[in-house]
Amino acid sequence: MATRASVEQHIDRAEQACNFALEQLEIANQQESYNTTEYTDAQTMLNLAYNELQKLMLSSNKQQKERLYRMQLQINRIQNDMILDEQNLLM
Repeated sequence: MATRASVEQHIDRAEQACNFALEQLEIANQQESYNTTEYTDAQTMLNLAYNELQKLMLSSNKQQKERLYRMQLQINRIQNDMILDEQNLLM
């Protein structure tokens, strides 16, 4: 079973990745262009966070799984926004 501290640590890292990604998304929207390196790094951080949460879910109880799942949904939403905005910026 996953410990409470482990779940909190992974959620904190996922939130940091989300915040960084949202910053990059906002910068890209303001400039109508984006810095490829930071934008790609943000997407990579989101993918890593999502995968870590997925692994942690395997050893979590029901309540922990719910929290991890909600964080994954938030990551997915940001990833989708980044992909769609990236397409708009390239056109």
